Amino acid sequence: MQVAIFITRFPVDCYVITGGGIISATDRVHVTGARKKSGSFNLAYVSELKGTIYTYLLSYIVPSFERESTSDYKYDESESSEDIEFRNNLLLNQANNNAKYVAYTNANKEIKVKSQSLYVYYISKDAVTDLKVGDKVLEVDGKGFQTFSSLREYINTKSSGEVLSVKVEENGKKKTKSAKLYKDAKENVIYMGVSIMLDKNYEVSPKVDIKFRNSEGGPSGGLMMSLEIYSQLINKDITRGRKIVGTGTISEDGEVGEIDGVKWYNDSIGTSPTRTIAGLNSFDEKIVLIAGGYDKHLDYTPIAKPIVENVSKLILMGATAEKIEKVVRDELEAQGKEMPIYHCSSLNEVVNKAKEIATPDEIVLFSPASASFDLFKNFEERGNLFKELVNNL
Repeated sequence: MQVAIFITRFPVDCYVITGGGIISATDRVHVTGARKKSGSFNLAYVSELKGTIYTYLLSYIVPSFERESTSDYKYDESESSEDIEFRNNLLLNQANNNAKYVAYTNANKEIKVKSQSLYVYYISKDAVTDLKVGDKVLEVDGKGFQTFSSLREYINTKSSGEVLSVKVEENGKKKTKSAKLYKDAKENVIYMGVSIMLDKNYEVSPKVDIKFRNSEGGPSGGLMMSLEIYSQLINKDITRGRKIVGTGTISEDGEVGEIDGVKWYNDSIGTSPTRTIAGLNSFDEKIVLIAGGYDKHLDYTPIAKPIVENVSKLILMGATAEKIEKVVRDELEAQGKEMPIYHCSSLNEVVNKAKEIATPDEIVLFSPASASFDLFKNFEERGNLFKELVNNL
């Protein structure tokens, strides 16, 4: 019996998506002196289980369970599950910090940077270094850097082949490590092969307490968190008694993304139908949906009805485009409805098409319901290009 239990817990190289739901931002945020309100802000989410033999087999029995390869979450195959979890926790912290800054500055409340640190969150397979994901960077060549851009400027003064001395804090202990610089032949840029993220710690008045579980991570709750904090700071129920559910990142300058009256939302992490369904159910407005990507041989039938009920125009790209179109057209026929469906061959073409057809009463949602490997290294690279293309419109 014990052997059987041990075998079922044996890890499998995947995550199992078990469905979506909402998290109350109102329950996760407490601003000192804030009054209770009748409405609430809520974060849309999907639940993930680490792959084991048990959860893997269960995904073939429970129709709503979906398997996602861990490679969909990795920047490259060298990353471990612990690296991914650290990055997601760092992204969550950054999202909450951005939400704090946006809320406090717009409410004209006191907020100032108490401390800030640089953390290693990804190491390229091309890097020649003993740095590790999670290292807190204290100094480079004896110099302190407060932002990654200032470190980037310093690296630009160096030559390929030079070795940087990097003082870090690893698991509470200070160590000196190294990173050899190299040149990217295509971009003609010097790299150290390490991605670094700035993590800020704010001092605010009135105080705010934000609580998330260790198992929760990612940046997509930033928008809802900023609205919840702001609502508590001004002691006004800006929901007007309604239950509002949403998803979306927010930058420190409050940028959500609006062009010609149309808001654009990047949900590139939506690599499966379940994730995209959670996004579709987060908006009251009609949606111009951008979907499609690498074919992981998933069943797209469950996404058809949410698309037909929430989407006004559908733009498809990638290997899964025809699969998604088929289930959507079948559902449209079943409901006696029509919907414009467009096909594009590149993300640049997709963004231009969305700008052309979207109207101010609609939002544009980039939630592919597919992996990114047909055109991109990972979902973040895909999302970053999407943001860059939208910002250049």
